[in-house]
Amino acid sequence: MQTWLFVPGNQPHRIRKAFGTDADRVIVDWEDAVAPEHKGTARNSTAEALQALGSPERVVIRINPPATEDHALDLDAVARIRPGAVMVAKTEHPDTAAQVAAQGLRCIPLIESALGVEQAFAIASVGGVDGVAFGCVDYLADIHAAHSRDALQFARGRLVNAARAAGLEHVLDGPAIDLEDQTALAEDALLARALGFSGKLAIHPKQITALRQLFRPSDADVARAREIIRVYREGLRQGKGAIRHGELMIDGAVAKQAQRTLAAAGLAEPAQDETTHQTGCE
Repeated sequence: MQTWLFVPGNQPHRIRKAFGTDADRVIVDWEDAVAPEHKGTARNSTAEALQALGSPERVVIRINPPATEDHALDLDAVARIRPGAVMVAKTEHPDTAAQVAAQGLRCIPLIESALGVEQAFAIASVGGVDGVAFGCVDYLADIHAAHSRDALQFARGRLVNAARAAGLEHVLDGPAIDLEDQTALAEDALLARALGFSGKLAIHPKQITALRQLFRPSDADVARAREIIRVYREGLRQGKGAIRHGELMIDGAVAKQAQRTLAAAGLAEPAQDETTHQTGCE
């Protein structure tokens, strides 16, 4: 669930092509990627394409914002299509997410404004919200800032914290918009991972392989995680809640993070769930 690829909803051939990639989720876009006069076509084309593909769980449909005329039409259409989740553009209020959830659909609010960032925890806490995503380009326009890491730092941290406080597993960083700069893509993805994002939005299939590699723990990360869990369990057998290993002090929180590393690598979690042991320093 680390790579989420956008594709225009009014282009069935590109929808089919997107499903041929390794993207974890395909976001069929009815908002920015579709001109106003083609919104109705996008709804019809998406329904036909997805019926042929038969992959509802992998499908996310991005619908238009609540303030637009197409929002209600989009809600009616997704209620019939029943995708794996619905991404609501420019979400700023909990009621927007609740409206989607009321139809029995999972919701991925897309936070793209200063108000949305300020409301992030309330939005993330709505029942039926399956994760939150960051629309960094629109956010920068809303706060009147040029693109830079510094300008995005506050919103990124706020969204990750809100999502985790609400108990959400998926929190997605915004896309890298320079399709040719692989160095910038790598730097941006590694920063997002370091901040706690679980994945990143992509706007072109060529970004998928790189993002998958960047968000997936390396062999060294996996080996270190396994060693941490081994040492922690040995400490528990010795009656210690925290144990020194080289320069590292390992306690329950460190071991729990090691478990998450193994999970992110697609590896089975250890059979003994001793890593949930809590210590006084957490």
